[in-house]
Amino acid sequence: MNFDYFPDETPKGLTAAARAIGERLAKKHFTAPPIDVEKLITHDFGFTLRKLELPDNVSGNAHINLKEVTINTRKSIAHQRFTLAHELGHIVLKHDARRWTEFGDLNESSPDQPMEEEANAFAAGLLMPSFLLKPLAIAKKTPKETALMFQVSEQAMWYSYKTYKLEKYLYR
Repeated sequence: MNFDYFPDETPKGLTAAARAIGERLAKKHFTAPPIDVEKLITHDFGFTLRKLELPDNVSGNAHINLKEVTINTRKSIAHQRFTLAHELGHIVLKHDARRWTEFGDLNESSPDQPMEEEANAFAAGLLMPSFLLKPLAIAKKTPKETALMFQVSEQAMWYSYKTYKLEKYLYR
């Protein structure tokens, strides 16, 4: 098989707990892909969702104190879905109340980096949970096929295959 993308990096220990929290939320609310992240944000968490055309360098943001999430509609659907899940991660992981020093080294070049990594891991766990992905990988569905089913990027799906050690099913 020929694949367009295969990441070299492995997930960091910092993100394992956040990914697990995202997966548990997916398992609580969904039985099949794609995960309806907009419903989670608006219905289950009671946030207002604002869809706006924003500058290219802005994907979205969460205003936790205003209970509002904003998304850039100029981005692809897969990008928007991951951004929404990422912003929900900031909400669920209480990034408004936690200090970044809980996450990493005081010498970190970007103080927000650990929280951003944690929100990304939460988003991946929510949108591509192992309980939905593993049966498809065992059935020899490629990351390209499953990315379409889960409405995420192929790159994000490859990362999930690697994280869950599912790429071995592609070569059997």
